[in-house]
Amino acid sequence: MRWPTSPQSRASPSTKPTCIWARTSRRAITPSGGSFARYRITERVDRLHELGFEVDEIQLVPHADGEHVHLKTRVADRNYHTNRLRDLTGIQAAENQARQLLSDLHYYEMTHSGSLPSNRALAAVRWRVEAFEPMLARLAQRIPPTDDPLQAYCDLLHHRYVISARRQQDVGTEAAFTDWLAAGQPGYPLLVRQ
Repeated sequence: MRWPTSPQSRASPSTKPTCIWARTSRRAITPSGGSFARYRITERVDRLHELGFEVDEIQLVPHADGEHVHLKTRVADRNYHTNRLRDLTGIQAAENQARQLLSDLHYYEMTHSGSLPSNRALAAVRWRVEAFEPMLARLAQRIPPTDDPLQAYCDLLHHRYVISARRQQDVGTEAAFTDWLAAGQPGYPLLVRQ
């Protein structure tokens, strides 16, 4: 999402919340009928999920012309990734941590596609038992006792991304762990999406 950058918008501190409010509360107009309307609904819900919001209610209100419907969504809260991770794995994490852990779950599913059950919940349990918990235990042995192992895991995931992007190839979690240790266990600032 991009915030407006005009001089007027930079001068007003209330612009950013207004933009988020507009994104979460606006009505979308879509042609009525069939799969195109369903596609637009899915697209709208996905955009709200990307912002971290859960969708609580969806209303389709027919337009007077009969050819369009107004798509009205009501968001519940801004903990979509936290709730999704908890529902799938039982892991409680902050929103940004949950986003990274869900991404790692997807990475695990991609790299183990032939050996995982088709049931998403079962695949999530395998990820937790085979990838997440063993690495979390290894990290807990390497970090100071005052540091959060879950945050260290997220830092490792970000490090895996950074070195994979630098090398322009997937390096895998184990290689990233070795490199992360050699680099002095760098932490990474939270990225703000714009």
